[in-house]
Amino acid sequence: MKQWPLRIAIFSTIIVCITAIYFTIFFLNNNDADNKEASVVNSQNYSEDKNAQHRYIIISIDGKYTFANMEGERATDQLYDVLSVADNGMFYFKQGNVQGFLGENLQRVFVTEDIISTNASEGFVIYSANNKKGFIDITTGQKIGAAFDAVYDFSEGLAAVQIGNSTGFINTFGELVIPCQFSNNAIYRFTSGICNVMTGSKEEGNLKAFYINKSGAKLFAKDFDYCMPFSEDRAFVNENGYWYIIDTKGEKIGDMTFGPYTKTVPSIFKEGRAVVVKDGKYGIIDKDGQYVVMPKYDLMSDISDGGVVFAQDGLFGYMDTNGNIIIAPRYENLSPFRKGLAVFLKDHKYGVIDRAATVVVNPEFEEITILDNGLIKISLSSDHFRYVDKYGKTVYETE
Repeated sequence: MKQWPLRIAIFSTIIVCITAIYFTIFFLNNNDADNKEASVVNSQNYSEDKNAQHRYIIISIDGKYTFANMEGERATDQLYDVLSVADNGMFYFKQGNVQGFLGENLQRVFVTEDIISTNASEGFVIYSANNKKGFIDITTGQKIGAAFDAVYDFSEGLAAVQIGNSTGFINTFGELVIPCQFSNNAIYRFTSGICNVMTGSKEEGNLKAFYINKSGAKLFAKDFDYCMPFSEDRAFVNENGYWYIIDTKGEKIGDMTFGPYTKTVPSIFKEGRAVVVKDGKYGIIDKDGQYVVMPKYDLMSDISDGGVVFAQDGLFGYMDTNGNIIIAPRYENLSPFRKGLAVFLKDHKYGVIDRAATVVVNPEFEEITILDNGLIKISLSSDHFRYVDKYGKTVYETE
């Protein structure tokens, strides 16, 4: 079980941007240079909901992988070399020299012989060719040519792309709509039409962080030392080692600052709340920057399932986002709740509890995962797994 981790010169920039435009146009006009084709098998049978639940569980048979349904019955005779869950209720698969995605009914949605990532964002999957990166539209099979040193997932119709030492943005047609001019030291994603970006570097002493809109125009008049993505129309920005909140107009919310942060950054807002650190202690604030839970705890998770896990005096418990203690601190460790369940640690072994602290799975195991469909996957060995439901009843166990 893993716990809550978080993430130059003008002339060279101009040269890189010109190069980016040239190569983008070149590769867009030469998408078949790979001599490989992508096939859209059925573009309609997968969910448009990024967080859609998966209706099947992945099981292993004789070194291969296949599916069982939620009742533990094998769902297909097809075997795969690799299977993993992807967004939108899909599954990534690899079989021989082809890769692609399966829809919610296990039908092939997209197939290619290209090397692709195991997830898709906004209908695009990242692919690799000749040590470069590009995108394939999984609904049409069309390619945005592999012309970039690195690419990142699409967000709100734009994707960050990197050539050399600079990063810019392309649209879904592969056009470089925001030239390469930003630092590569961050992962950029648009939310609410706004993206946090950086130029320069900390080592050279000229690092600047600020926000842009989808046209690439700088928002607000101010630069920051660091700035976080927007969520629920709020973002944390950093000046002189401390963080405060701004709204989408760039105006400061409230008069409080938070920090200092050592190895982490502030969480994003969820359900009108955010977890913050003040002088080494954790608390919760609302969107006006006011404390809902005073900063007095040793540790807090990000908000999940309407609450947070917290630590006090070396033990872990659970509270809602208004600070009401649901489970008093009693565990050696505790994961954020998912589907009403959480993994806990006792005597160096893992088990599962529900919100009432009722033990669903006794703490007897080395590794436990709570799946997005609410099933609990227990690792009995490297290739031996047991799936149980929220009542602890075994649904399926590998041979």
